[in-house]
Amino acid sequence: MTTTINQPRSLSQRTARSTLALVSVLALSAIGAGTASAQTPSTPPAPAAPVAATAADVSVEIDDRDDEAKEGEDHRYRVVVRNDGSTVASGVGVRISLPEEFDPDDMSDESRIVERGDERYDYAVGELAPGQEVTLTIEGEFEDIDSDEDLDASAEVWNSASGSDEDTLEVRVEEDDNRR
Repeated sequence: MTTTINQPRSLSQRTARSTLALVSVLALSAIGAGTASAQTPSTPPAPAAPVAATAADVSVEIDDRDDEAKEGEDHRYRVVVRNDGSTVASGVGVRISLPEEFDPDDMSDESRIVERGDERYDYAVGELAPGQEVTLTIEGEFEDIDSDEDLDASAEVWNSASGSDEDTLEVRVEEDDNRR
């Protein structure tokens, strides 16, 4: 009995068979490696760090109708105090400092004023819930302006737990030429 072995007849056929054998070995190796890693237990991810509760975060903004005023005409300052945090802000206080040339004649929430100084008003706001805001207004007029001046007003807010915030506003005040 004669056994016939088919051998490739050309170099390109032998190269093709060798390449096919090499690809088969590589494919089996990759499958084995994938199976091995799939069976190896992986380390569970570390638990997320606990998220700290955001403290109360009080902020203040002072503004007016516009950044210009005229001596002897009505002018209004508006101060907005806000709790931007996620917890109640306690012991909230506001200090409003106005130019000495400003003569206030109407103040909102005057009952909250706990101390008055020269051109300074300290308000006790108390508690602010998260997202809550309080608006304070002071109306009056500028007096005794000797020439056009840039005058600053400021507001500072604080609470018992998280520090403070401050805002300053500059107002250009024109002298009343008819006054003289």
